[in-house]
Amino acid sequence: MLQFKRWVTIAVAALLAVQVIQIVVVLHQESLTYDETDHMYAGYRMWKNGDYGLNPEHPPLVKLLAPLPALGEKLWVPPLRRIFFKGEAMAGGAAWLARNDGGSQRLIFRMRLTAALLAVALSLVVFLAAREWFGTTAALVALTLVVFDPNILAHFGLVTTDLGATLFFLAALYAFYRYVKQPSLLRLAIAGIVLGLLLATKHSGVLLGPMMAVLVCWEVVVAAKGARVRTALRLGGALAAMVLLAVGVLWAFYGFRYAARPAGLQLIPTLDQYSQDLKPFDRGLIWWMAHLHLLSESYLMGMVGIRVFAKFFTTSILGNWYPHGVWWYFPVAISMKSTLGLIALVLLAGFAIFTRKLGKGPDHSRALVYVLFVWVAYLATAGINGLNIGVRHVLPLYALATIIAGAGVAALAPFRVNGSGPAAR
Repeated sequence: MLQFKRWVTIAVAALLAVQVIQIVVVLHQESLTYDETDHMYAGYRMWKNGDYGLNPEHPPLVKLLAPLPALGEKLWVPPLRRIFFKGEAMAGGAAWLARNDGGSQRLIFRMRLTAALLAVALSLVVFLAAREWFGTTAALVALTLVVFDPNILAHFGLVTTDLGATLFFLAALYAFYRYVKQPSLLRLAIAGIVLGLLLATKHSGVLLGPMMAVLVCWEVVVAAKGARVRTALRLGGALAAMVLLAVGVLWAFYGFRYAARPAGLQLIPTLDQYSQDLKPFDRGLIWWMAHLHLLSESYLMGMVGIRVFAKFFTTSILGNWYPHGVWWYFPVAISMKSTLGLIALVLLAGFAIFTRKLGKGPDHSRALVYVLFVWVAYLATAGINGLNIGVRHVLPLYALATIIAGAGVAALAPFRVNGSGPAAR
């Protein structure tokens, strides 16, 4: 047993070391992406000035993480122009980096390397979740895939929200599963905190709440007849507690302050002005949450921004241009952007499910329901949303796909790695 654990530990450590090497090499060579400058600059101003209104279109977690290496330095900060917040953040961020980094990439590299901690954490969560759900063989295959997948590798270390959202989306689903499987106050607290970290990373994190509610309904349906009411009350109450705790964590990232900007500064435009283009129901909901201070002003601005800009985004795919989103964009984009290896292994997993070689036993079947349902629900929601601007918006699907692929390999392999070492099937 000890020898087996050492072998698995060495394999995991080696894969993570390869991942770190890839991160360092890529980050040294890759130029800044479009929105990294304002993320870095906005995060620095959050720490130094408590200004959450410079880039309210995204929650603050990644923006607060990346500038940590720069907090001990006295950096020049450009004067505010008091213009539309997007222009303020972009122009200010470009000037801030140009003055303080001077083209050396030193400051940029350090901030990206800090953000890259999220990539290593994602790999560990993929391994741990896959191992508990489908066994060690599946976990090692999934970890290998996530370390080398080009779509995930493309976002290693970038100071953007996509990889962080992928990490906490999977981690929150995994924590929720662990609570449902074996309830305890500690597991409930962990699930709520991780869900809060997801909310503090990207606005799309709110999608996991309704998905978990559907999974609660499924748990009630499959429970024994005499236990259904008790199951509904326990899991429904637990989910409500998780959401409340998650909202508390979200508030903590805004310093438990409603106002987006410190005293003397105002959002440009104001929340009321920004929400004028929303439909009456959406505008009324935002006004109600703002009036009661249920969520911070900055977070509400981001929610409004998603609805406002969704109306103006166009779609370009397969040589055609559409003035609106198309529901089939992401299925086509995923099929084009994914490696043939990952697609083949996911199809292999589908064959294992069809032949009932994958999903045997109550724990494996529950895990399979959780993973497949969330994968399909997330893809469907992305199709309805209409923001067709790249597979980075569905990056959590890739993390889940690596786990599904690993599970398929483990189910169909002539041998597997179990708790006592390689064993013949």
